[in-house]
Amino acid sequence: MSSARVCVLDGGMGHELKMRGISCGVEEIDRSFKAGALANENSPDIVRDVHMEYIRAGADVITTNTFVLTPYHMESIGRTDKLLGLLQAACERANEAVALVGRAGVRVAASLPPLQDCYRPEQVGGFEDMVPVYKKIADTVAPFVDILLCETMSTGDEAAAAVVGASGSGRLVWLSWTLEDSTLGRLRSGETIQAAVQTLDSRLLQAAVVKEWAPSAVLLNCCAPQAVTAALSPLKAALHTCKALAPGVSIGGYANGFRSTTSEWLNGEGNNTSNGAARMANLTECIHSVTVKQEYNADGYIGAEAYLKHVE
Repeated sequence: MSSARVCVLDGGMGHELKMRGISCGVEEIDRSFKAGALANENSPDIVRDVHMEYIRAGADVITTNTFVLTPYHMESIGRTDKLLGLLQAACERANEAVALVGRAGVRVAASLPPLQDCYRPEQVGGFEDMVPVYKKIADTVAPFVDILLCETMSTGDEAAAAVVGASGSGRLVWLSWTLEDSTLGRLRSGETIQAAVQTLDSRLLQAAVVKEWAPSAVLLNCCAPQAVTAALSPLKAALHTCKALAPGVSIGGYANGFRSTTSEWLNGEGNNTSNGAARMANLTECIHSVTVKQEYNADGYIGAEAYLKHVE
C-alpha cells in the first residue's frame, strides 16, 4: 500500500452463498454461481448477513454480490431483463449491512468482473467492444457505492477496458489482476506484469483518462497467495513507470485461501487457447511447489498464520 495502514477487504461471496445452500430451484443455475447473484432479490437476508459477518470480522471494504452480473451470464440463464435490477439490489444489500453494523469507515466496492467466464483470457473481447458494457455497469452501480473494483482481470486490455468504462463515474477506481499460479509474475493470458501495466498505461493515455479517474489501487487476486507475494515487487516497479496514474498508487492482493488452484480447475476443464494446453501442463507440475503443502490444513485451506506472512 502507499501508506503504512493496511486496508482489509472481505472474503468471497459466491462460495459463501453456495455453502449456505442458496438455490433458485433450477438445477443448471444452482450448479453455478449464478444462483448466488439472483439471491440479491430472492434471498436478500442471506446476502446481507454475509456482508455483515465480514464487517464484524474486520473488513474495511465489502464487495457487492455482482461478480456474475454481466449481460453474458444473465443471457445464459434467460434473465437479461433482470440485470440492472439485480445490480442495484446487490448495492442495496451491501449498504444495508453497513448501516446495520454501524461501524464507521466501512466502504462499499462494486465488483466489475470479467464480462464472460473468469480465468478465460481467450474469451476476452475486443477493447472497443468491452468499454461500453463496463460503462453501463459502472453507471448503474456508481450512485450506490464508494469504489468501482475492476477485478479478476486476465489481460492488460481487459483491465484497461474496465477502467476506461468506470472512469469519470465520480467514484474511486481500483483494479485487480488474476495471475497464473506460479512465481513467474504472469497474468492468466501469459502476459508479464510489466507488459500488462504497459498496456494499461497506453490505453488510458489514448483514452485521455485523467489521473483523478485512473486506478488509485492496483491489486492481485484469485490466485495462490504465493503467486501474489512473488508478483508484488514487479508490480510496484512497473507502476513507477506509468504516466497515466497519479503518484502513490496503492498495491496489494487478496489471494485464494485453498490449495486446489484455479489453474488446476482450468486444466481439468480443458484450455483451448493456441498455446494454453502446453502452458497449463507446465503449470500443473509447478503448482504444488508454489503452494507449499505445510501451509495448508488437511482440508486444503491455508492457515491464518501462513496466509499472513504473504501480506506482511
